[in-house]
Parts: sequence; structure tokens; C-alpha cells
Amino acid sequence: VRSSAASDVYKRQAVSTQSTGTNGITNGAEWYVLYGGMQDWNYWKKGCFELTLEVSTIKTPRATSLPAYWEENRVSLIAYMQLVHTGIKGFVRRQNDANGENDFGHAGDGLDAVITIEGNKDHVLRTDPEWGDYYRLLAPRSTPYKLIVSALGRNQTYEFYITEQQPLVVHDFYF
Repeated sequence: VRSSAASDVYKRQAVSTQSTGTNGITNGAEWYVLYGGMQDWNYWKKGCFELTLEVSTIKTPRATSLPAYWEENRVSLIAYMQLVHTGIKGFVRRQNDANGENDFGHAGDGLDAVITIEGNKDHVLRTDPEWGDYYRLLAPRSTPYKLIVSALGRNQTYEFYITEQQPLVVHDFYF
């Protein structure tokens, strides 16, 4: 999502600063370097995405100016929030065997599972052990993704595409 979605803000900030990048997107590392911040730790250790949104050239704007910043950036911020629906999501659940039985629990129960994307094993995703749900933000690309799900000592794989036309894939796994 480009900041140019709020075109008045983009035009005004492009004039007010020389460090605005393409389409109003600025690489914060060009302004200042921060090593070992929470964003890095959360991404590498927990697989979480965090970001800093700088919507003003004023470091500490007055509280009374915040509603105006919201209105100036509302369209871009809502478009950004909608990106949460880009990638893959689903459930990992228990199923019964051919005799209608399973080791523990009931069919449909959520499972504690480990999920990785082939080629990106450093960022392990875990399901919620009670519900078995998972969510993974992924960017559209022309080559397929391969999801590897491990639960109950077994693995399953699933290959899929994330494209501009199909930005979200929903897929459930049963063990």
C-alpha cells in the first residue's frame, strides 16, 4: 500500500522533505539505524510483523492535531490494515481413523502444530493449540509457496500460489 493513496499528504510531504522515497515510501534505515529493536526480535524470534508508521515530520505533535493526521491518512491506513487478508490461513485439526477413532481427543479438535514455508525455515509458525488456527502473511509472487505442517509426529505439505487476483488462500489440515 502506497502512501500516495492519501495523495494530498504525499504531495505535501514530498515537498517538505528530501528523504521521501518512491511513491512516498521511505526506508526508515535511511533516516536512522536501529539494531536489536523489538521489531527485529519479534520477527526473528516469534514470526510477528511490527512496524513504525511515521505520519508526520513532527516528532511529537500536539494531541489536538491527531484527528487531522487520522483524516489525512485514513484511506492509506485502512488499505494497509486490509493487507492482513494476504497470505494463507486455516485450521489444523484432529480427524478420526477409518474405525471412527483417534489417539486422543475428538475429531475436529484443534491441534498444536508447527508450520514452515519451504525455503524459510527460520520463521516457524505455531498454531493456537486449543483451536488449531494459523495465519501467515505472504506476498504475491509468480512461483508457488510450499507449506509444511507437522503435528502428531507426521508431516503434510501443501503447495499454493498467492497472486494479486487471489491474495488469500484458506486451507485446513487434518491429522
